[in-house]
Amino acid sequence: MSRRLAEIAVVSVLVVLGAWLRVVHLGTPSLWWDELIELRTADRPLAAALHLVRVGVSPDSGNAGAMPADYLLLGAYLHAVPRPGPEHLEAYFRTPSCLYSVIAIGALYLLGRALFGRAAGALAALLLATSLPAILYAAEARSYSLFALATIASVGAFAALVRAPGRPVRWLVYVLASVLYFLTGLFGLFVV
Repeated sequence: MSRRLAEIAVVSVLVVLGAWLRVVHLGTPSLWWDELIELRTADRPLAAALHLVRVGVSPDSGNAGAMPADYLLLGAYLHAVPRPGPEHLEAYFRTPSCLYSVIAIGALYLLGRALFGRAAGALAALLLATSLPAILYAAEARSYSLFALATIASVGAFAALVRAPGRPVRWLVYVLASVLYFLTGLFGLFVV
């Protein structure tokens, strides 16, 4: 088996392991209050959702505390994918978070490989794939998994930019990744 095929096999196993650990919890009954508020906000028309992000909601109605990117992506998903029957609603609402979390495993492998080599990338991906907080957050209709993915994308774009600052496309990718990072969570601004 070639080195490239072995690398693909290792990453595939890590991603499948991480996906399995996340999907197992996806349909856990009952949505949390903050998930309900997030879903209610994301399901509004875009202008109304963005208005709520900007001014907040009234104190008696709860506050999901997510950022515009999460509401935008979750809202697009809710409008594009038909809703299943009641017995599958929890899994339906949590699918985007689960997907972001699984993609983050592969993205972290690529980042670790680019910065420190294949073994470090595989170890980082293994740690994320089996991380209990990452597994549990993947089973919540909240912005945590998207924030983790945006963090990895921003750091990866910055690392690529540092390696070749003379390439304008790398600047563009870094700016776009940083904007997504900030629009996913305010703390992204500190890293950028």
